[in-house]
Amino acid sequence: MTKRGSSIRQRLRRRLTVVATASVATASVTIALATSSLNPVLAAAPLTMPLPADIGPCKDVCPVKGIQFKPGQRVTVRVVNRTRRVISVENLAGAKLVMLSGLKAIEFAKGGSSDPNPSIALWENTETPLRVKLSQPKPDLLVIELRFAAQKPVDQSVYLRNDGKVDVF
Repeated sequence: MTKRGSSIRQRLRRRLTVVATASVATASVTIALATSSLNPVLAAAPLTMPLPADIGPCKDVCPVKGIQFKPGQRVTVRVVNRTRRVISVENLAGAKLVMLSGLKAIEFAKGGSSDPNPSIALWENTETPLRVKLSQPKPDLLVIELRFAAQKPVDQSVYLRNDGKVDVF
């Protein structure tokens, strides 16, 4: 480091005083510039911000755990239509097409040894884009909520893989 660079750094350290304190509920930092004939006090104001109530080891950074069922498990699938239009729901393994009215729900059993990789196709007759929201409120229940999407690409099918994971295409 050059002599000029180190002297600038030393002058900055002398002029800038930073005091930081922390407690369980809040953290505050006070920044004040040291006074001198060349540098009058420009600002001396505390900055206070609340800390999260429960800081955990990976609260906001951890990846979201996907929906997972036991491989080969029989799963109850609940399809909930959150739109006001009729949506077509079809089991691709050969079951009949079901027309699901607006703001209604339907339940059926899927998976197990007789139906190892069930797929469910979803569409709206006027081809309005759909968005699927998956949830697993119970270990043996898959909830598929259907809403309109703002734009394409759209969600058209839900696939329960033989390893227990769920994909949306």
